[in-house]
Amino acid sequence: MITLRRNGVSADGTSLQGYIEADYYDLVRLLGSPDYGDGDKTQVEWAVEVYDETFGEVIVTVYDWKQGDGYLGPGNGKLPEDIVVWNVGGRDKAALWVIESLLRDGWSKAA
Repeated sequence: MITLRRNGVSADGTSLQGYIEADYYDLVRLLGSPDYGDGDKTQVEWAVEVYDETFGEVIVTVYDWKQGDGYLGPGNGKLPEDIVVWNVGGRDKAALWVIESLLRDGWSKAA
């Protein structure tokens, strides 16, 4: 069984674990609406805690990194809706494996 928690999830201690290719709207359907980033290096981000029977509790962050106007300058960046390569953060590689699995299988295997 896989469960997801969004509210109150701390991304402290996470770091880049890899990258995923995903449509912004697929991420919204999977993880809900994103939080706003810092406006400089990130525009949007998701911080979620996923419970997976294999890995236990896994903190996963998904965010755009240095792709928006805030970092690249007005008119040079991409809107979040146009981004297809996202950074994945976590405390270990389980974060990357879990989000890849969710993108591939969705929540169909959650029950």
